[in-house]
Amino acid sequence: MSEEVKPAPGYYQAKIVNYGIKKTKAGDPAPTIAFEVVVNKETNEKCRVFWQGTLKDGGGRDITMKALAVCGFKNFRVFYLLADGLDSGLLDTEAEVQITVEHEAAMDGSGKKYSRVRWINQSGGNKFKDAIGADEAKTLMRGMGLEADFMRIAQENGFAVSHEPVKAKNQDKVFNEISDLDIPF
Repeated sequence: MSEEVKPAPGYYQAKIVNYGIKKTKAGDPAPTIAFEVVVNKETNEKCRVFWQGTLKDGGGRDITMKALAVCGFKNFRVFYLLADGLDSGLLDTEAEVQITVEHEAAMDGSGKKYSRVRWINQSGGNKFKDAIGADEAKTLMRGMGLEADFMRIAQENGFAVSHEPVKAKNQDKVFNEISDLDIPF
């Protein structure tokens, strides 16, 4: 029976619990960060998972720089002080970040798997950096046939559909456009 690898692959909110500089097998310096994630919300079971960046020229270095910035690194003149870990105070151990965990096979041929952090992003990410308002969305989406497609998909898959007017959280704005739609059902 194989041993369960934790955390399972997926997205997690995480906090930094340690960091430093490690020497790779090739002898190059590489920043590494230990994160703590909750793997069972009912029991509050936590585990640690690790990320290692690269300082070699190229795209990997760019990804490392972005990850360090997301983790609170600001002082670009003191990269070497990351080696002092928590004592350096260079990374934000209070803020949560979003990490993507993947499982990888151990390189020793043993068949064992381990969890590693593949990506570090801002908590919540920048998913809404290009968000638009309702007026612009209404203009851009007009005539796309979304309502009919949604109704068809909902009907085909047995999803409930509401015909009730939608009220914005801000009660001063009420989006009651449903009566203006020509829904064929």
